[in-house]
Amino acid sequence: MPTGTSLNGAKVGAGAAGAVFAASAVGARAIWIAPTGDAAHPYAGAQQPAASGGATTALSAAVVVHLDAGASVSLVAQQTSGGALNLLGAGQTTGLTLQLLSP
Repeated sequence: MPTGTSLNGAKVGAGAAGAVFAASAVGARAIWIAPTGDAAHPYAGAQQPAASGGATTALSAAVVVHLDAGASVSLVAQQTSGGALNLLGAGQTTGLTLQLLSP
């Protein structure tokens, strides 16, 4: 759905998220699909140690969720390498996709 699309009433939606973290062999990586502003109560997520050999680390998560009118969701990403570590964008799979399943 386009950004800013209004949903009147409760809806059931499916969310799929993916993130590719820049290369680093240190720490762990995690992503969550969560209510916007409430990362402590995610709908779904994934986590794993950094890829060996300093390769990029890719994660994905998917969920079907009931959303009330006005609700929004976010992709939350975290890493523990000890330094700044970018998410890779163009040509990669970092992003959040939502699909309306029922009116």
